[in-house]
Amino acid sequence: MRVLSIISALAAVVTAVAGAALPGNCGSEIGCDLAQLTAKRDFLAHDARDLTNSERLRRGLPLKSPILRRGTPVSRADPSGRPAPDPNTISHHGIIQVINAASGAVLGYISDSSMKRAQLRYQPGTDSALKVAFKTDKTGSGTNLNLVMKNSDTGFGLLGLVQGNTDTDAVLSSGSSQFAVLAGVAKPGTTPGSTPSKINSSYSSVYETMMTAETAIWTFDAVHGTLSPRWVNPDGSLPTVQPFTQSDDAIYVSGDVDAFGAAHKSTPTVITLKFVST
Repeated sequence: MRVLSIISALAAVVTAVAGAALPGNCGSEIGCDLAQLTAKRDFLAHDARDLTNSERLRRGLPLKSPILRRGTPVSRADPSGRPAPDPNTISHHGIIQVINAASGAVLGYISDSSMKRAQLRYQPGTDSALKVAFKTDKTGSGTNLNLVMKNSDTGFGLLGLVQGNTDTDAVLSSGSSQFAVLAGVAKPGTTPGSTPSKINSSYSSVYETMMTAETAIWTFDAVHGTLSPRWVNPDGSLPTVQPFTQSDDAIYVSGDVDAFGAAHKSTPTVITLKFVST
């Protein structure tokens, strides 16, 4: 029976090949033979494409070539190609509240609208508050931080301190009326622990004099929410400094607030800066 099946199959192939269409004009006997062989080859090739590998083995044909299939696409954690967030850092985004250090009263918030586009000031309410961002380790607290300003009208990227325009040098200390102002400072700013550097700032731009500045000066206490500035003197010493305001609501820092008030015939108000997450 198996022999009869094979004979029947071969007969079907021969019949199909015999009935395959040949070119209408062979031109010669040799041409017709070639055309017939070509038609037979093409028919067998087409027929073989539809056979499974087991059928091909039964007919003495080689196995099909393996088909390269692409793997199932794996979705990426971040399709944008940006690096994944560092699990050892915390990103902070918010605004800065200005508080009267003596009474605890909230005076307002550091504003996105500066004084003459030179010096940062505070204003009441949160609608015009300056938005800042910074990173700490996973404890949430940090020192020597750079604060990035998101919406300041100064046109500068970092919130830093700039040497006062009437100062004879960049030294802040007890007994001295010299001061620094809160202002916008150009990126990338200064490195942690560095002494004052001549770097462009909103304050220098307005006064058209290059005053020294520092940016990596902020300490954030996650427990109390306070942001405290510091100043590194040119000799590397770290004076105790306090932020304060006076009647013009601009924000200053000095090593001796009383000496500043006496020299400028003003009544400074010592302030505390508190970060409010948004």
